[in-house]
Amino acid sequence: MKDSVSATSGVFRLYVTSIGAANAAAAGAISKGLGIAPEAAAQCLYKAPSLVADGLAAPIADQMQELLAALGLETLVLDADAPAPVKSEATYDLGVYFEDASKLPEVAVDLAEFLGASPAQAIAMLCTPPGVILGGVSEPTVEALRKRLERPGVEIMASEKSEAQYGLIFDDLSDLHRQSLGRDLEGMGRSLDSPGTLEWADAERLWRRHGPAGLRIVDMAFLRFDVLLTEWTDSTAARSALENQAGVPADIIDDVVGAIPVALEEGLTGEQARAAVMAYAAAGLGVMADPITFQSVSISVAHASHPKVLGEALQSIGMGDGTAPDLPWTSPPLTELQARFAELVLQEAGAAVSLEVAQ
Repeated sequence: MKDSVSATSGVFRLYVTSIGAANAAAAGAISKGLGIAPEAAAQCLYKAPSLVADGLAAPIADQMQELLAALGLETLVLDADAPAPVKSEATYDLGVYFEDASKLPEVAVDLAEFLGASPAQAIAMLCTPPGVILGGVSEPTVEALRKRLERPGVEIMASEKSEAQYGLIFDDLSDLHRQSLGRDLEGMGRSLDSPGTLEWADAERLWRRHGPAGLRIVDMAFLRFDVLLTEWTDSTAARSALENQAGVPADIIDDVVGAIPVALEEGLTGEQARAAVMAYAAAGLGVMADPITFQSVSISVAHASHPKVLGEALQSIGMGDGTAPDLPWTSPPLTELQARFAELVLQEAGAAVSLEVAQ
């Protein structure tokens, strides 16, 4: 899409206002056409609105605008005396959450086209928790990605860096590095037992010191939780909460309670999980918010209607050579999204599948 305004000075400026429907090739075209570094060209697109050319005569401005618009970029030509488009200082990190794991392949194809990567690379990116695909981009890029990737069962998560809160994951740290991290946290008025959440500046400082040793930081906006029923005291209020909030049919409540611990709600944001826990607790239910983003999950197949079809299905998701596996079969540890997608593929192949979360 392009736009322009009438001239008064006779000299024009050309802006990219959004990456729009363009892909990674547009950055290469701008780099080559304007003689700027590829990294600078990419920043022009991902942090739009951006000035890409100045001091242009009208015919040149129109020609350049046509070329950029043909790439799918949204552009704007302004008179040199006109105010520049308003540019927010806010930048965002972007992630993808799949409520419907079956959408993974189609989203990966669209993301690969956008990034100039292969579908396999895009799938690896999407399946690596917490599913972050881009960092430090402007709001127009957020909206362009939403239009391209978001669909029923797929949510684009955007977190503004200046407002984000970060958590620490230090399970992989050695005892020595834990002690060092603990001292740094104490200097911030925190502790290993209760590090709380951090703003980006503090989180980045800790990551620079301890990241090489295995510390990970994660934007809390990208975490997802299941709400688990862990304790049950029978009452009218408790049964009403299961039926009305969790959607459990009244005639199977006793069966659900008998399976404790059991998930009442799945894939909630932190805010949604806190609200759900409070509502269930108010009804007398014992519940907890279980973080699932970094879960390690194994899939087991007890039997299959068509072993050859099962072998082909496993090969399609990178877990075999196409031959029928010996049963029972268990996968290596998978990420939460990998496991949910593999479960769907194997069930479609006629396999009886069960999932087990690593402790």
